Amino acid sequence: EMRMEAMGLYVEMTARVDNEAQLMAFTASMPVLSEDGAIEMVMDVGEKVVYMDASLLPGGDESPTKWLSFDMSQMPGMEEELSSITGSNPLDAAALFQDAAAVEDLGLEDLDGEQVKHYRVTVDVAELTKAQPGLFDQLEGIDLPSTVDYDVWVTEDNQLRRMSFELDVLGGPITTEMTVTAVGDIEPVVLPPADEVTD
Repeated sequence: EMRMEAMGLYVEMTARVDNEAQLMAFTASMPVLSEDGAIEMVMDVGEKVVYMDASLLPGGDESPTKWLSFDMSQMPGMEEELSSITGSNPLDAAALFQDAAAVEDLGLEDLDGEQVKHYRVTVDVAELTKAQPGLFDQLEGIDLPSTVDYDVWVTEDNQLRRMSFELDVLGGPITTEMTVTAVGDIEPVVLPPADEVTD
């Protein structure tokens, strides 16, 4: 589960990721984009195709099928954008902290009935830029802080369970929080049937 907020706008997302099949499905609440505030998508990361539930879009009742598909490889710049967003295991976000500038142990906490260790990790923005170039390309020319503080919660075997951070950009904060609610036990991600898709 993820929530992002900036300048009074927010996105809330619940996602399922099948790393082996390179599939991702999510429902996102984005009031600024959708009349009822929800958008449902399925991404075939391997084939670079995105499927969007047309019925949840303004004017979607005029779509000939329930789903619309978009070939990201045919849309300038979007293939790279898709890869930067969905190209890895969400648990791999912990790799951002390999070269941390500082780490503070904030002790044990309970998270959904599980004992986790809470850390505050300071990371140089220069290191983040190397790790996530797609994200920071979008912020080119904008003054960024030299470091970012992440709050990170991990299990006894060092699996990431929650991560949050705040980044000040253009005079206002962008806040992001991600929580891992299940690992290895999810509802399968299934592509929409071909007869229900308009390309």
